[in-house]
Amino acid sequence: MDACNEFWWCLNNVAKGLWREEVPYVMDMLNHAVRPMLILLLGWKIGYDTNFTVSIGKSGKYMYKRLKESEWNAFLKTYPSGVVKDIWESVFIMCDLFNDMAKELSFIMNVKYNEVEANNSLKFLKDVFVLPKDAEKIY
Repeated sequence: MDACNEFWWCLNNVAKGLWREEVPYVMDMLNHAVRPMLILLLGWKIGYDTNFTVSIGKSGKYMYKRLKESEWNAFLKTYPSGVVKDIWESVFIMCDLFNDMAKELSFIMNVKYNEVEANNSLKFLKDVFVLPKDAEKIY
């Protein structure tokens, strides 16, 4: 699942950008590298559930018709304001949604999901989240 690798590795850049408070860079990474992988996975789930007979629309605009209400609401919460604190919150919501969806898809579609990669990326995100502003290194 190349989408999973892309999602988790690009989030490392998001974490570093958030730590540096580089909001335009972070938003660009979220919207052009990370979010498309989340939408791809959500689309696969919808496709699997509907025998790939429906379209999720451009940027997933029709996903609300097929996702559980809790999944759709979580997806909407991945769209943050430009405030660093809010972006962090939306990133962690995005990670939870992606991780849950990837685990479910790997089971129902019988494909391997690299949970070690996911867990390591989540650890890095959480470590950067609490990293002091005057830190000179992460580890």
